[in-house]
Amino acid sequence: MKKNRLVYVIIAIVIIAGVINTYLNRFVFSLAYDTSAKIDIYIGKDYNLDEVEDIVEESLGTKDIIVQKVEYFNDMISITARSISEEQKQNIVNKLNEKYTTEIKAEEVEIEIMPHYDGRDLLDRYIAPMGIAAIIVLIYMAIRYFKLGVIKVIVRTISWSIIIELLYISIISLARIPVSFYTIPLGIVIEILTLTVLANKLEKELKEKKLNKKVAEQEKAEENEK
Repeated sequence: MKKNRLVYVIIAIVIIAGVINTYLNRFVFSLAYDTSAKIDIYIGKDYNLDEVEDIVEESLGTKDIIVQKVEYFNDMISITARSISEEQKQNIVNKLNEKYTTEIKAEEVEIEIMPHYDGRDLLDRYIAPMGIAAIIVLIYMAIRYFKLGVIKVIVRTISWSIIIELLYISIISLARIPVSFYTIPLGIVIEILTLTVLANKLEKELKEKKLNKKVAEQEKAEENEK
């Protein structure tokens, strides 16, 4: 019992700290979702993606970049970084010209500022399916474990889900883990594991209740025989 209380206290502290930290510092976003700079360079011939990445990393002095092929014919490259100065753009162009014997002109390459991705937009595509799934889960849990008390089961299911997700979000906030493409899917996986653990716990309680009821009926039957 004391161990359980300690776990609950730790979880509560982490969640409270996470909420405060999120309010004060906000979340950290990965490059794909944060304010960034992007340049598209037409090389005009086939190129090696790894070689271009090496050139960009050396020119920008960071590995926090996204280098993607743009055209089907493998002759255009898109480069995204937290920031790209005119000098850095010139260095990238010069090194590409040297590497691939091209005549790319830096003044023809524009630096495009990409705005910060709104976190709410990340959730939009998940709201409807998650809402439907949540209703189905609650209905199933209420029907399957109605002998344990419908209201009690529903409250426990919702409570477990909210607490675990808040803990997950708090850890992301406190550890300054960047919000990325995998953040929400991972949260869904954690939610599924949480509900699985809860279902197993409820199954044990249901079996125990049935066993206790059976024992009580047997004792009652024995008393009646006497």
